[in-house]
Amino acid sequence: MRRYASPRYSVPRRHNRARKTAQRILQELRKGPASAAQLADAVYGDQEDGGPDWALSCIRVAVHWLRKQGCEIA
Repeated sequence: MRRYASPRYSVPRRHNRARKTAQRILQELRKGPASAAQLADAVYGDQEDGGPDWALSCIRVAVHWLRKQGCEIA
């Protein structure tokens, strides 16, 4: 059985935005597999301006970071 989210990951407190992004990604992945575009919409969709222009890059970096922390993300 694959784990899509691990409650044991640590984000330095000084990186609040990265922490929130990682938490939202993990919340979405608990529902099932998602593409980078779906994750970007879930993370930045509630912002009035739609999030940064480089949202997909932010998602890719956050997923890479989570994998490095030990979260198994397909």
